[in-house]
Amino acid sequence: MDRKFSLYIVLSMLAASLMISCNDDSGDPYVETLSSSTAVTAFSLVDDNDVMDNLDSVFFTIDLKNAEIYNADSLPMGTDVSRLRVSMTYAAASSATFTVTGGTVTKDKTFSYSDEDSIDFTGDVKFTIVSQDLTARRTYSIKVNVHKVEPDSLYWNRLARRDLPSYSSNPLAQKTVQYKGEAYCLIKEDSSYVLSTSSDLGLNRWTKKRITLPFVADVKSFTAAEDALYILDNNKALYKSADGENWTACGTTLYSIIGSYGSRLLGVVKDNGVFKHTEYPMPAGYDQVEVDASFPVEGVSQMVTLVSKWAVSEQKIVVGGKTASGSYSGATWGFDGETWGMISRVGVPAAKDVTLVSYYYTYLDENNITSYQYPALLVMGGVMEDGSTLNDKVYISSDNGLKWAVANEALQLPEYIERFSNAQALVYNSTLTDARSSSTGWIDMPASKLPASLQVRSRAVEAVTSWECPYIYLFGGTNVNGALANNIWRGAINRLTFKPLY
Repeated sequence: MDRKFSLYIVLSMLAASLMISCNDDSGDPYVETLSSSTAVTAFSLVDDNDVMDNLDSVFFTIDLKNAEIYNADSLPMGTDVSRLRVSMTYAAASSATFTVTGGTVTKDKTFSYSDEDSIDFTGDVKFTIVSQDLTARRTYSIKVNVHKVEPDSLYWNRLARRDLPSYSSNPLAQKTVQYKGEAYCLIKEDSSYVLSTSSDLGLNRWTKKRITLPFVADVKSFTAAEDALYILDNNKALYKSADGENWTACGTTLYSIIGSYGSRLLGVVKDNGVFKHTEYPMPAGYDQVEVDASFPVEGVSQMVTLVSKWAVSEQKIVVGGKTASGSYSGATWGFDGETWGMISRVGVPAAKDVTLVSYYYTYLDENNITSYQYPALLVMGGVMEDGSTLNDKVYISSDNGLKWAVANEALQLPEYIERFSNAQALVYNSTLTDARSSSTGWIDMPASKLPASLQVRSRAVEAVTSWECPYIYLFGGTNVNGALANNIWRGAINRLTFKPLY
């Protein structure tokens, strides 16, 4: 929820007064019009801690053009709005009345305004003011919006689930990477491989092609660098491709691929029983140094780029994996382009093949009715240290992997997503509009002109018609028996799908 300070009036009137209705035949003496004599200039809720802390700080918009008063940023899901008192400011009036219809507490009632009366905002609420000189009347619609979903939940829509882009209904293995702005999904079927690419995951549009590889591929090792794709064969020989279809041998072998940094592939070699760091192409004078005993030589998460405005160089991290001694790791390791370093020794429970993703975390600070959003790292899935149990928790770090904790319930995976290991999570933006937003009750705040007597300073200068929402796409994953899940799940923090206020 955005900042709630003094009330402002949306700049949404025409320069001339708006004549809405006048029924001379009915004998109605009032003209429905907007003027200073019928303008509501302030509106807020009266503080009530039994309803919500800091209720009087909730920000309300007064749209004088459309005669609407509403809180554009909805109250938390489940807030009881059936008995709320309001505080209002308007010109001296001959009458000021509320009409409530269809509420859960108040079915049908009209009464004069008093700040001591409670109002049932679960129903249709109208406020009518008649000018002191009995020549003008204005009826406002008042809404107290409440979220219908939990805003800060990570929601995985069952209806958005899709099959992997395969020709088979039962693919055997898959690995999906981001390469040159697109998603590249390599799938092993019974007797062939399929390479599928997509530049718009939101529309689930894939270009699929069967490809012939001159080797037996270790699909799990499929990795993207800045300018090439890499993969190991079943004998750990390294191959390279510019397009994923045509592969050439690199003339070297690796024990495992850890990730990439720019155009450099980062891996591990086993030299006379000693595990060492390596790169491809190997820079001149590069020294293959022995890995730390705690360093994971296989089974690491996908490599993720850290978001930090303080770092001099790009930072990459991996989580989990299996060390040279065969023990599982829960540590977080980082690479700055020159050296590897342990960021946290005990981050998540010891596991291999976990899924790591950089995403956003949102939460509401109920003390000042303000929502916050910041980048965070999420870990999910993976095989636990006993080798037979799959991780059933989501873990979060808000400080680039220094500290980890079990994420709150709103971020945990739903029961209908089978527990998994070795899945990939990619984040792509989708452009949302009003029609494609999951939010409800949002009202445009367009810029327009008010008579000088009604103008106040406003932050709303242009109506929001579209915005970018980051979605997590979760590819594949294997169950405890090693079977591939033929799934692409799409998830997002609900709040990120809501239309921005301005």
